[in-house]
Amino acid sequence: MAGYINSIFSTLQNYNITIHIGGACWGRNGQKATAQNLIDNVFFDVRRNIEIKLYNHYKTSHQYDTLESLLATGFTNIHSYGDIDSIGLNKVSYGYTEKKDHAKFIAITLNSKILFFMIGSSNFSYNTYVKNDGNTDQLDLSFILGARETNSIVRSILNNETNQAMHEIHLVNEDEINTSVSPSTPFDFFYQKHTNDFINTPFICSKDYDLLEEFFSKEIHLLTDTNEEKHSD
Repeated sequence: MAGYINSIFSTLQNYNITIHIGGACWGRNGQKATAQNLIDNVFFDVRRNIEIKLYNHYKTSHQYDTLESLLATGFTNIHSYGDIDSIGLNKVSYGYTEKKDHAKFIAITLNSKILFFMIGSSNFSYNTYVKNDGNTDQLDLSFILGARETNSIVRSILNNETNQAMHEIHLVNEDEINTSVSPSTPFDFFYQKHTNDFINTPFICSKDYDLLEEFFSKEIHLLTDTNEEKHSD
């Protein structure tokens, strides 16, 4: 997850964007090493004056360590909203008062335009974004605006050679992408059809797809057996 978000940030950072993060259960209080590891991975090679806004928190999981790690990394345009227990760090701009919620999202805006939005079950923490832990079971959906600024992101995700989802729906261009005005491949047609729309970019890594096939084959087998038992009765 950290690598995916970092690639989005890195690609769009040349525009005057704002990064918005609702972290819910932020990196555990007092675990500064893991909070720093998270920031190092998610914000790797991202320009230090980019505008970053953090929102709210859930119960006793506060923004403080995340804010401190952003400052330690050299970020200079940081805003915090809705977490009064995290107030007090120099060089952080604080907004409205306490708000506790479990909303988890990452968004990127350019002026009033939303370029990217991801929402799901992943807290903004080391455990869900960095740690390779089979016991951490989360699901997130991202939506990208099909626009000039995001052109390279959408194309690279949809046309990635490991993207089994696109292979399955026969939209991957096996050769170099043709960027001419007239669509010459199913991929180009798909992209041009969704220009200026929000696109849920279908992506399943080949390795993950194999696991999904195994999982669903077992589920289908179980359902089939159950139905056969009902009919036999």
